[in-house]
This record gives sequence, structure tokens and C-alpha cells, in this order.
Amino acid sequence: MTCRRYLSVMGLRLKRCKGMVAVLVLFGILIILRYRKSGELKTATKYNIYRTVFGEKTLPRATQAMIDNIAENLDIRFDVLDNFISGTKLEAGGNGNFLVRITITNRGQTPITAADWRIYCYFMRTVEAEHMPYPNGIEINNSGLKVHHVDGSLYYFRPIVGVFKDIQAKEERSFRFKLGGFCVSRTDLMPNWYIAAENVSARVIASTEGESLRYVGYFDTVNKFKRRPNDEYHPLSPEERFKLNSATIVDRDSILPVIPTPLEMKIVQTVSVHIIPEEWVILESSFFTEEVKMLSEVIGIPVGISKSGNRYIEFLKDDVIVTGSNGHANNHPEAYRLKVDPTKSIITIMASTSQGMFYGVQTLRSLMDHDWPHGRIPKITIKDAPRFEYRGLHIDVARNFHSKEQIQKIMGSMAMYKMNRLHLHLSDDEGWRLEIPGIHQLTSIGSKRCHDPAEERCLLPMLGSGPFDTSSGTGFYSVEDYKDILRFANKLHIEVIPEFDMPGHSRAAIVSMNVRGRHSTHNDQDYSITENYDRSVSFSGQSFRGNVINPCLSSTYRFVKKVISEVKELHKDIQPLQFYHFGGDEVASNPWEGSKSCQRMKSENSHLQTDYDLMKYFIKNVATLAADMNISIGAWEDALLEWRDDNFVPFPRKNFQNRDLYTYIWKRKSEMYSPHRAVLFANNGYKVVLAYGDHFYFDHPYEPDPEERGLYWAGRMITTEKTWGFTPEDVRENVSIPCPRAAGDESMCYNLQSPENIVGLQAALWSETVRTSEQMDYMLFPRLMAVAERAWHKAVWETTMDTASKSADWSSFANTIGHKELKRLDKLGIKYRIPLPGARIVDKKLEVNIEFPGLDVDYFDSEKKTWQPVRGLIPVKGPVALITRSPDGNRFSRKVVINA
Repeated sequence: MTCRRYLSVMGLRLKRCKGMVAVLVLFGILIILRYRKSGELKTATKYNIYRTVFGEKTLPRATQAMIDNIAENLDIRFDVLDNFISGTKLEAGGNGNFLVRITITNRGQTPITAADWRIYCYFMRTVEAEHMPYPNGIEINNSGLKVHHVDGSLYYFRPIVGVFKDIQAKEERSFRFKLGGFCVSRTDLMPNWYIAAENVSARVIASTEGESLRYVGYFDTVNKFKRRPNDEYHPLSPEERFKLNSATIVDRDSILPVIPTPLEMKIVQTVSVHIIPEEWVILESSFFTEEVKMLSEVIGIPVGISKSGNRYIEFLKDDVIVTGSNGHANNHPEAYRLKVDPTKSIITIMASTSQGMFYGVQTLRSLMDHDWPHGRIPKITIKDAPRFEYRGLHIDVARNFHSKEQIQKIMGSMAMYKMNRLHLHLSDDEGWRLEIPGIHQLTSIGSKRCHDPAEERCLLPMLGSGPFDTSSGTGFYSVEDYKDILRFANKLHIEVIPEFDMPGHSRAAIVSMNVRGRHSTHNDQDYSITENYDRSVSFSGQSFRGNVINPCLSSTYRFVKKVISEVKELHKDIQPLQFYHFGGDEVASNPWEGSKSCQRMKSENSHLQTDYDLMKYFIKNVATLAADMNISIGAWEDALLEWRDDNFVPFPRKNFQNRDLYTYIWKRKSEMYSPHRAVLFANNGYKVVLAYGDHFYFDHPYEPDPEERGLYWAGRMITTEKTWGFTPEDVRENVSIPCPRAAGDESMCYNLQSPENIVGLQAALWSETVRTSEQMDYMLFPRLMAVAERAWHKAVWETTMDTASKSADWSSFANTIGHKELKRLDKLGIKYRIPLPGARIVDKKLEVNIEFPGLDVDYFDSEKKTWQPVRGLIPVKGPVALITRSPDGNRFSRKVVINA
């Protein structure tokens, strides 16, 4: 071989060798990238590499016996280990992670082996958020398991062939992973994890079943009960609670006869009357027949035809002139006058409307429930009218369903405290709760949650609802149920405001309409609200994919019109629909990026180029549909803000033809990108309802304690006193915060030119963590009484800013709750929160106090081995356990322990 040929051959071989090396290097890089993406790089093994190249082997099929055994014998324990792993990043307010550990123990007699079973669970925080999304799952280190995100709060763990090792009888093993954010509350975790596999029945894992959440470990160190190193909140000690309980014990005369406090009330104690129901009569009234009947039923005094001497209650129709906050005297439609005349033994209630008379009746009920000296009511004259026309409560029945009976019970208490708006959140990602004639899928599919991965029968389980459609994840109001709610509301002069959240928070409707579309015939009306083959990728704040209605489809507006018109029909003969709420909040980013219809709409319309443009287009169309039916609309504030000049400002009011347009202000007043919005909305002609999350979101805890139920994004604690201390007129923000350029004249930000457009207050109970009626009662009461007080009555200290006056006023209010109002709630069957006692030990003697003076505190007598009431100062030697009792003695607070 010549030298030249030899070199040529060797060069060719070298090129081939280099090519093979390049291929191998590229192949290696691909493997590394795949591991990095899947999160398996740290645990790479020979089998992992095999899986990456050739895919996973098929798992054997699980049997029903295997599923039953795991459900019964797999003990699960979940522990938060460290909220501080992101360190200074969290201190600066950034997004971090927290570290958790799951410990699993096989309590059974046989090994738990790998099969195609999946353990489904719920996390409101994103698992391994730094790697999200992970469509093929992500391996959890040292577990032999992969975790997959299904949607929303639903995840599942599954074994990996060749990696998962059998869990032997009595064996315990644990593994760790990270979730986004932090977790400082037991109720952040959900019950009813379950195990499922193909062609077998799912089973709830017994160790996670029920409301006790016993599988969740204690939050017993700083790294567990604080959100970040600089978090100012921690669980209160009895001594700290003692200091916070600011209400002093007041004398009997300072206990309020009526909550909410009347506008004018004069009491003369020198004369009084004893009302014995058998000796009194309520006179008939042709104007107020319902109010007469109701009072008779409540207090047991019979209805009579005519005056026969004295000892009667009369209802008179006449104008009641009151002076409003604007200084003008007027005949307020909800005003009433009440007079108790002991010398004549006559009680008179006067009003110009049935609403006013109804509130007069509520005041008389309260006066009769009061603990007057010797049980005799003194001479009283009251002239009263509300501060705000809108005194509302929002209840979310979509995340977890609550029965008609529970809603009616809550309405009864609302009426007692003169609240007049019930805002029902009837749809969300997790459920649709009202029957809509003509679209049965909304409830046959959208009202149920169960284990059905294809979602042909029901929605996916969420928020601890488990695999069966028998939990709080399932339920709806039939046409007749809803009409019953309306009839009951009408009697109580409560307006029901239905809300169907859209275009975001709409997964339940979308899944239902997709099922309808797959099974429709050519005769079925097209109510499509999403587009086939839409490749948009978006995640909502609650980790849902594809939960946004498409605004670019004509069928979307056919659907919306159908819903509004059917709801209007339900209201028609009972309580005509005046007001429809469409939600509009928290729409995910880039929700229509892959929609061909939206791309086409953008290409044909120069004014529809951004998500905000399409959102505005949707809102205007919905508003027009409602306006055509003579219906006002409402929405959460973010639905009615547009992005202009680097700030959010209200849409021009002239864009909407509706009689009234309500906006609900729920974000913090200091919101950076939408400053001054309450004032801007009011000055631009919107009706503004103040629903600030940090004062009125009653899905938040009463105390910063891991054992208190609730979320805490808006505030770590919302006490009754904090809610009571809200000053509605203080909607104007600090003048140091610039007014957005798009607002125009700066006076639009700094001067409330239309105070009449601040129409009221609303409390809100979102139900992610509220699954039972007892939990609802606990979260609402007694805080709801504080909302009622502030929405009806303006205190003197709100204007004078006199702290001593405010403190004295709070003491009267708190004593009234403790001595009187909780007894009334006991009679209604409301399981309100009983406050934990405060305590301190001075000179070896125990002293206690309570948030609401009048409630009894018990201590455990270690010598007698019984609970004893605390009376005065108690000598103590060691740790003392304390509880607070309800007035009826049937319920108790959580136990607290103070060390001597």
C-alpha cells in the first residue's frame, strides 16, 4: 500500500471514529438533559439510564385484594420539616420552597409489592415547583416512586419498575421532597388520600381518612410554624393571649341591648314592663302580615284583631325620617322606629316598608333576649337606619358543597343581624352547583367529583374529596332547592346574588361541556366554551390547566346567555333577578395563545391584540347580554381593570349599559399595580363593595396557630376585633402613592367625589378547607357579627379617631357577644368558634381572661381529676390545663396549658 493510500484510509477511519464519538456525546447530553428535566439526575442508576433510552417496563396489574390491603394497612405520616430552605429569598418576599417528609409503614402481614397502583393525594402547594411541568412525572429521591401532577390540587405517586422495593410487613420507610411556598397549618393538608388501579375499585387509605388529619405531624418548631425567618407570627402562648384580650369586663348597663348598634337609642331605666307572652297580643296589620306572623312564631305571642286595653304590640306604616351621612334628612326605605312604653304596656314599631318593619322586629327580638334587671324591659325609644345599603356575605359552595339547609341556617343568622345580601359562589374549577334546565351535564358531570380519570362521569377528586361521589365534593341545588332558598331569603329580606365565575375558574363548566360535545347529536344546541385542538398552555394560580373559557367563540356567548336566562327564570316569580355576578378574577396568563379562533379574531381586529383586549371583549359581551335582560352585573375587581400606562385602572363606565355595575375590592389597599382603585372605581360611577381579604376573608384563621383552620395569603390572622375595627371611609390611600397617569386628574385618586358609590361591605367564606357545616359555622362566627356591626353602624371613634372611645366601644361589643349573642347562636344550632382562654400566673396564682367576657373558663383540677370553673385567682403548683365553655355547656374550646 502506498503511503498516500494508507494515509487516506486512516483518515477515513478517523472521521468515522470522530462521527461515532460525536453521536455518543450527543446521546449522553440528551440523557443528561432528560434526567435534568425529569428530576432524576441525582438518583441516576443503570436502570434509570435504561429507562431513559428504552422507556419503563410495564408494571403488573394490581388486584382488588392488593388495593384493599394497601388501603387498610399502609400508614402514612406527612411532616413539614423546614419552611426556611430558601433562606433570604423568602425574607425578600420571593417565591421559595419548603421541605417535607412522608413516612410510610406497612402495618399489615404481607409485603406491599410494585404493581400498577397509584396513590392519589392533594397538595395546594406545587410539588417540586422548580421542575414543573413534568408531563412524565418526577422521581422522588430514595423512594422508588414517581409523583405526577394530574390537575389542580390532585397528584399521584406510583412505583417504578426495577427501582421500587417491596415494603415488607412492619417496615417503615421515608422520603423527602420540596413544595413551593410554605406550609404553617395542618389544614393546608387534605384528608382522604386513596389508592386506585385499572379495573379495580378505588379505596380511601384509612390512615388519612376523615377530618382529624391525624396523619399530619405537629408544627412544633420555628422552622415549621413560621413562613420565613423574619415572620413576626407564631402560635400564641396563654400569656400572649392574655395581653391580646383587650376587652375589659363592663357593667350590665354597658352590654348592648342590640347588635348592630342602632342609629339612635334612648333608655330610661326608671320605668319598665314585664312581657308575659300569654298576657300580650300582637295586633294584625294589613301592611305587614308576614312580619306580624314571624314575630308571633318567634316570641310566642298570639296575633289579635283589635286593641283590648293595653299589653299589645302594634305595627304602624309611616315614614321614618333619618339624617344620613351626607347630612340630609330622608325617608330611608330600611328605617324603622321602635318604642317600648311601660306606662301604657304598649310596644310600637313603625316603618314605611316591609324591610324597615322586618328590622324593627329583629330589634325587638334582641331586646326580648336581653338580660334586663328582673327580666323587665325599660322604656326604650329607637330610631334606626343602616349605614350601608349593601351588607353582604359571600359563601363558596363550589369548592365544597353545602346543603340547602345549611345555607338557610346561615341566612337566619344573617337576618338576625340585619344583613341583606347573600352572594352564592355557584361555580368554580372544582364544581358547578346549580341545575340549569337544558344543560344537564353541568350537574350530571360538573357537580360530582369521583375517581374517573377520563372525566366522563364526574370531575377529578380535589381538595380531599376522595374517590367517591358521596363527599362534600359532590352536590348541587336542584331547581326546587334553589327556589326554596329564594323563598326563604325573600322572607328574610335577603337578596340572593348568583355568581358563576368566568372566564377563569371555569374547569367544571369546561369539562361538562366537553362531555356534552362528545355525546351530542345534530339536534343539540352548541354550547361549546373551549376550542378543539387548542394548544394553549397556561396554569392558574391554583395549578389548573385549561380552566379558561374561550372568548372568541360565538357559542361561548350562547352558553352565557342560556345560563343567565335560566337563572332569571328561576328568580322570576319569587325574587326577580336584579343582579348577576360573573366573577372574572384570577384569569391565567396566556390562556388563548394557541386558540385558532382567537388568532383569527386578532388578525381581523386591530383593537383585539392582547389578553387584556380579549378579556375586555368577553366582559363587555357578558355585560351586554345582562343589560339586554335589564340585569345589573358585578365582578371581582381584577375583572374590571385594564392595563394602561404601567398600571391597572378601571374600564370606562360608559362601556357598559347596565343600570348598575358592582365591583368587589378584595386585594390589599396597597396593591402596587392598582393603587387607589376603590376611589377610582367610585369616582368613575361603579358601585363599590369593600371585601378586603385582610379584614373580611373568613376562610383565614382567627389566630396564627397551626391548629387553626384556614388559608393565610391575605393575613396570618383575622380576629373578630380586627374586622370590627375596620373603618370603611378610610378607602383613600396615602397621598405619597402616585396616582396612575391613566386616571387623568389626580383628584380622581385622592378625593372621594362620589362617596355614595361606596355601597357596603361583604365578608367572604371560600371553602377550600371548609368541608362540613360545623367548619362553616366555626369560620363565620362570631366574626360575622363584626361585619354586621360595621356595615350597619358608624361609630363615633371612626370620625374622632379617639383610641379610648374605640377601646371602650370594643369592650361593650365583646361583652355583648360573650354575655348574650353566643347564647342566641346556641339556640340556632350554630357551632361558632369558642375562643381559647388567655392566662398568666402571678405569685403562684392563676389569672384568666377571655376574648369575649361572659364566657366561663375551666381548669383541670389535678387533685380532684375533674374540670372546675375558674372563680377568681387559683393557687397553682405546676402546669395547668384550661378550656373555655360555650354558654350552653355543650361545647369546649381547644385545650391550652400554662406552666407555673
